[in-house]
Amino acid sequence: MQRLTLDAPVPDHLRDAILALGNFDGFHLGHQAVVGRAVQRAAHERRPVIVGTFDPHPVRYFDPHTPPFRLTSLEQRERLFAQAGADAMVVFHFDAALAATSAEDFIADLLAARIGAKGVVTGIDFTFGANRGKLCSKGTHLGETIGLEGRLLHPMIGDARASWDEALDLVAGKFAATIAEHGPDSVAFYGSGQLLTEDYYAFNKLMKGFIGSANIDTNSRLCMASAVVAHVRAFGEDLVPACYDDLDEADLVVLVGSNTAWCHPVIWQRIEAARAARGTKLVVIDPRRTETAELADLHMPLRGGSDVALFNGLLAHLHAAGATDREFLERSVAVPDGFKESK
Repeated sequence: MQRLTLDAPVPDHLRDAILALGNFDGFHLGHQAVVGRAVQRAAHERRPVIVGTFDPHPVRYFDPHTPPFRLTSLEQRERLFAQAGADAMVVFHFDAALAATSAEDFIADLLAARIGAKGVVTGIDFTFGANRGKLCSKGTHLGETIGLEGRLLHPMIGDARASWDEALDLVAGKFAATIAEHGPDSVAFYGSGQLLTEDYYAFNKLMKGFIGSANIDTNSRLCMASAVVAHVRAFGEDLVPACYDDLDEADLVVLVGSNTAWCHPVIWQRIEAARAARGTKLVVIDPRRTETAELADLHMPLRGGSDVALFNGLLAHLHAAGATDREFLERSVAVPDGFKESK
């Protein structure tokens, strides 16, 4: 297994190779299936296989203060790819120039100018509307979460292994004793946003239908409850009235309380592409000085609790400047009496 870089010429015996690429934003163990498909094709066409991988991981670009982050070392990846049948591994250094390159151009450049490969096997779907074949770090790492390392594989009571009957009897007994002494509202469930719908149903049925309490919550409700209520009150349903294509056409993007560069890197790359292509302006309204705020055209670090005053003032200014769609507002929006005149 040879390790290549883009700065050095590809050896003659590796030219005309099949290039195996995973997702544009990160290459990890989950791409062994992609490597396997490339090896099968290469065997049929009698060509070598080169696997592409990033070092360091792209998350380093979005937060340069983060320590170097890798799912696996280059040496580990080299061994895994060799076991899968690859002939060489090419290492890409993720930087600002690469972040601004589309996945299609990235691969075309590798195929035509750098690697000299004659074919590509990839897990990327450039046509997918939401992300255009890109993944954020959470999606990139998803395959690693299914491993058994660090997971609890059997019931434990304290530091000792127990049977399922022993563990369930202990939990049920503690619940029953607490409820008998203090009532149903003395216990509660806090669930996970990763639960399936059927799991949510079972937990709700147990707490509300059997125990007789409403004390059940999850991070998914706490996370999205305010947004859902705001959407329903403003738009009549829990639906974001925009699409990703709007980012490509916007003259101005306003981000409120969102560190998009870190939390939504796929969308951030799309915003950055629009800024480069058409001069889209970016305003960030956030008390925090985040990575996104640092890169914005204007950062408004509001004092906590003053955002309502800002938005009311902006709405009043837009109305006074004739920048609102008055016909639409009269037809579709319920406006309290005197609201337009208030400052």
